Amino acid sequence: MNFKNICIENFGGISHLETTPKRVNVIIGPNGHGKTTFLKAVKYGLIGSQTRGELIKDGEDKAEVIMDIDSISLRSTCTKKGGASVYLNGKKTTRKSIVNLLQDEYGGTKEAMQFLTSSEVFEKATSSEFTEFLLNSGFIPLNIDVETMLRVIKETEPIDETIEEELRSKFPAMPDKFSLDYIQEINDYFSGKVKAEKKEIDRINSILSSVDGLTMTRDSADIKSAYESLTADEAALKAYEEVSRKRESAVARLKVMQDEYSKMYAEKPKPEVKNAAENVMRNMDQEIKKLIRFISTLQANNTMFEKQLVNLKSDRCPVSEKISCTQDKTKIIEETEDMIEGNRMQISLFEEEKETYENELKKAKETLDSYMKQERAYFEKINKLKQIESLKESIPASLRRPPIKADEIESKKSQLMEELALANRIEAANHERPNLLKHEMDLKMFSVLENITSKKGNVKGKILKLLLGRLVKSINDMAAEVCPHLTLGLTVNSNGNVIIRCKTPSGTQDYGDLSTGEKLMVQFLVMSQINQLSGFKILIMDNLDKLDENNFEKMLDFLSQPAVAEYYDHVFVASVNHAEFKDVLGKFSDINVISI
Repeated sequence: MNFKNICIENFGGISHLETTPKRVNVIIGPNGHGKTTFLKAVKYGLIGSQTRGELIKDGEDKAEVIMDIDSISLRSTCTKKGGASVYLNGKKTTRKSIVNLLQDEYGGTKEAMQFLTSSEVFEKATSSEFTEFLLNSGFIPLNIDVETMLRVIKETEPIDETIEEELRSKFPAMPDKFSLDYIQEINDYFSGKVKAEKKEIDRINSILSSVDGLTMTRDSADIKSAYESLTADEAALKAYEEVSRKRESAVARLKVMQDEYSKMYAEKPKPEVKNAAENVMRNMDQEIKKLIRFISTLQANNTMFEKQLVNLKSDRCPVSEKISCTQDKTKIIEETEDMIEGNRMQISLFEEEKETYENELKKAKETLDSYMKQERAYFEKINKLKQIESLKESIPASLRRPPIKADEIESKKSQLMEELALANRIEAANHERPNLLKHEMDLKMFSVLENITSKKGNVKGKILKLLLGRLVKSINDMAAEVCPHLTLGLTVNSNGNVIIRCKTPSGTQDYGDLSTGEKLMVQFLVMSQINQLSGFKILIMDNLDKLDENNFEKMLDFLSQPAVAEYYDHVFVASVNHAEFKDVLGKFSDINVISI
């Protein structure tokens, strides 16, 4: 990764700065003038890791970092209103695309880029952040097999066959491997089992304590048998009461129906009476219709004769009313009047005869109505009798009353239910007693498994320490070349976090107890090794102003060595511009000095 040019505009406290980086670049200037800001600008240009409030110089609306790297031009901007933007060779793109491009072109992960562009992480060398970086970076082989895990566990804690078998059942079988995170998943599982077993033990103990001092005179089967017998008696009593109620109701209805029947006096009607009445009605109807026709004919004739009589009594011709007639019509008038009178007399006789027939018809209808009424009454009496017989047959036979009373049944059932509840509780407790021992044994086993796989048991830390061996060896191989007096160790504390311990001429010390120069050396060794593993050949280190003149010169001489040159394309370090530091920098012609 070859930086051809870096240009910074209105970034933090820097108004404008442009430089052509060399392999080693030293940023100098008074405190608070922008040395750290320059390093942050480089970091922002690569991976964009600052917040908007840190980017823009006070009084300005826009901050910008432009980097020309090999054939790539990156421009990262941020405005107060529009937010952050990034451009690749003049075209707007996304930060994710830039990071992916840098990974593809120059190697390394985003985590590695963040780590290698800031030495601040070493100020937290005992914290979980450093551990999480190592776990997530992919620089150490974090996948192990079950045999390795068991070997690590057995080195510090003896386990029996049951524990080992349970562990084997929860982790992938050989030769498959699993990650350290999977151990936490299994620990969560065992923690859940511990909680479940404790809950079950509490439940069983609650059942057992609830029956302490209680006894039962018979088992639940005998109580249920007695309850069933009592239920049968209850059913028999209810059946008796239901039958008695139905019988009483039926007998009462029978008495009412018998009383109603005794008041029915209808006799069976004679069919010949009905037939005679129907014959009379039929004959009278025919005669009346015949007389009506005769009367209608005579009345029609008289109407015609009366009209002719009117014409005869006038001077018009009886044949043609349009012709006058002077002939004597007395005789014909008399004959016509006699005919009309004769018809009237005949009509009167027919009317009298018709009235006689109508009276006969009326009598016959009355006779038929009387017959039909008698017939209905008779059939009602017959139906009533049939109903009586049917009701008699449906009346249930009387039953013998059971000797027990309903209130006695309810009282005994209540007593049996209480006795059964007690028996069930005692029997349930007796059933749970063997289970209690099993659950207590399971709780003991799962508690051991939970402890083994927990942070307290630190199996993850033990395995991590084992897996860190490769990284530690590589770091110390490098230390033997560039800093032979220093031996670095990475170990894991009880919380599962990686801590740095170093062996120096003064003895073995934690990272925090090292001198400033030794800390910087450790930073360089660890970051250089991770740099080699990731392929991201950029190193940024701050706070070299904490070194004295001698150590500062040693550090620059160290960074300029050919053995170190292969590790980095560019190194950026920051220091205060003490007068003595300027003298030191004058000794290195191949170092790019950037004054802030």
